Amino acid sequence: MTVEAAVLWDVFEEHLDEATFLLQSWRTAVRSPRTSLTLLQKTVEPRLLAHLDALAVGGPPVADALLWPALGKESEAKAPAVAAIGSALLLGDDAAERDRVVDALRTTELAMVRAGLIQAFEISPRADVDEPLKMALY
Repeated sequence: MTVEAAVLWDVFEEHLDEATFLLQSWRTAVRSPRTSLTLLQKTVEPRLLAHLDALAVGGPPVADALLWPALGKESEAKAPAVAAIGSALLLGDDAAERDRVVDALRTTELAMVRAGLIQAFEISPRADVDEPLKMALY
């Protein structure tokens, strides 16, 4: 059995759907005066990170077949989905993958993809994405 055959695509699609929903929920809640950051850290964030981690664990097969196509020229993905995708791609330790996300931000002509990737960089816990982001935006 090949690695490709072993991937449970419906599971990864569900992780992407859930990450997108939770990212939208997080962004709405973080602006609300009725929600504290402590509450978000205990409720939404762990679930969001679990789904993003699951996408990242899928590795290159999931990235190449599910995540990267949503950032392409024919993408119809909305900004929250792109933000979830970008966040999952930025979670790994692969500098080449991070550079590929930066390049996608730099070269995309699609407003939704650009907005979503900027959001992914904004919420990334990684310190090593700040400088590449600045270079892509200026």
